[in-house]
This record gives sequence, C-alpha cells and structure tokens, in this order.
Amino acid sequence: MDVGSLLLITAIIILAVFVVSRPFYSSDPVEHVDESHKGFAAEKKLSELMGEKERLLNALRDMDADHDLEKIPDDVYLEHRGLLMQAAARNLKSIDKLEQISTVEKQSELKNDGTGGTPSISTQRDDIEDLIAERRRKRNEKSGGFCPHCGKVLQRSDRFCPSCGAKA
Repeated sequence: MDVGSLLLITAIIILAVFVVSRPFYSSDPVEHVDESHKGFAAEKKLSELMGEKERLLNALRDMDADHDLEKIPDDVYLEHRGLLMQAAARNLKSIDKLEQISTVEKQSELKNDGTGGTPSISTQRDDIEDLIAERRRKRNEKSGGFCPHCGKVLQRSDRFCPSCGAKA
C-alpha cells in the first residue's frame, strides 16, 4: 500500500472514532431535537408523573393500613397523610395540565396536517380498541356463568345448558 492509501484509511478511522464517541464528551445530550422527538419529552414527563402518582397512592394506602393496625399514632398519621394528599393533588394537577397541552398540540397538528382530516393510524387503532372493549363489555353483561355439569358458558337467559342440556 502506498502512503496516500494509509493516510486516507487513517483519516476515515479518526472520523469514525470521533462520530462514535461524540455522545460521550458532549455537555448537552440533546443538542438538536427533531420535530419527531418533540412529543417524546412530554410523554416522558407524563410517564414520570404517572409513576409518581402510583407511588403516592401506594404510600397513602400503606399509611392508611398502618394506621388501621395502630402502628402510627393519630397526630403523626394526620400530618403525614395531609402532606401526601397535597403532593398527590399537585401531581394530579400537573398530569391534567400536561394532558391538556398534549391534547391541544394533537388537535393543532390534525388541523395543520395536509391529509384533509384523514385520521392517523394511532387514532384508527384507538377506535378499534374502543370497539373491541365495548364488544367484550356487552358480551360479559350477557354472560350468566358456567354450566355446573360440563363447564360451558351460559347466557343469562339460558335455563338449560345449550351444550349438555343440564338445568342451569
């Protein structure tokens, strides 16, 4: 190999090392945010708030159980429960605020979108999931239990099992 080829290969290796190691020495991990990643930060914040909500609810439930078992005195219980309730209220307000902002952004995206009002794939999936949930709910409302003889599903209106004929 000649010197020119070696210099070119060395330059390519140095460039590749620079590109690969860039995230490790960058002071700001998110320097350039795409339009596609704009909603990611909001979703991440919403996820964090939902996790905090679950943590607060579990803490309240545990504290109530401990108080019922008389592990916590009344004065301490009332003070800590009040603090947890305030934190939970702030958390829920933040969740509502973030959901309102994301709803407004989604509506503005749909209005500004050049599709002419065609629903997105995620909207179509949500509609389908709603229909499936409604169908399951209606089916469960009709269900009257199981046959004591063969174990098949009975409807509320069935007097006899449609499978084995046993009285329901």
